Amino acid sequence: MKKKQRKNFESRNTTDVVEERSSSLVITGDPSGHLWICSIWSSLTDAEAMSASVKSVLPVLGQFIHQQVCARCLAFLILLGHLCEKLATEYDTILTSLDGIVGLGERVLLEGLEWGTTEAVDKLKKMLWGLEALRVFDDRLSASLAQIQKGRESMERTIKQEAGQQHVDLLEAYNNVIEEFEKRFGMLSDVQIRTQLKIRQVTGLRDGVGVQFLIFFPN
Repeated sequence: MKKKQRKNFESRNTTDVVEERSSSLVITGDPSGHLWICSIWSSLTDAEAMSASVKSVLPVLGQFIHQQVCARCLAFLILLGHLCEKLATEYDTILTSLDGIVGLGERVLLEGLEWGTTEAVDKLKKMLWGLEALRVFDDRLSASLAQIQKGRESMERTIKQEAGQQHVDLLEAYNNVIEEFEKRFGMLSDVQIRTQLKIRQVTGLRDGVGVQFLIFFPN
């Protein structure tokens, strides 16, 4: 989400510009897990922001020194969790901006649009545009969640195949990584829940407007 300044003769307005971008997290290496590389391509993070996550990877690599495949998978999940948190922040910013455009305050949700005002038609146009934007936004968010979940399932499946019966200390370390990942993944899922709630609210208001038009202008 970027802010673009537009100048005119009377005033200066700030316009939100949404750009669609991609983020990738890729892990490669030999089957034994001794040699591997994990790469991130994303405009959402940088080396400084990644430093804390990278530091949290090092103890896990040490604990799973004799289970390198598991160590590699857990490192991937730690970094994927970091990306989830960054995505959640970005998506939340976009959702807040769309919410402002739609303009559904508590009064509008309870009473509907005020048709006696000169701004009613403009508000309706913004609401309908916002509804379409929310649906596109939800589609992108759903695709992101699906890909992240797919990556998680792949890593967990590999860990279960390779680990066998874990020592209690290793099991605790494994559970800690999974819990941290679920917390960050949950942040992203929460944005989707709020997005879909907003879609239902706008859809309900739109349908109510349609009923009003049928009453005011019967065939």
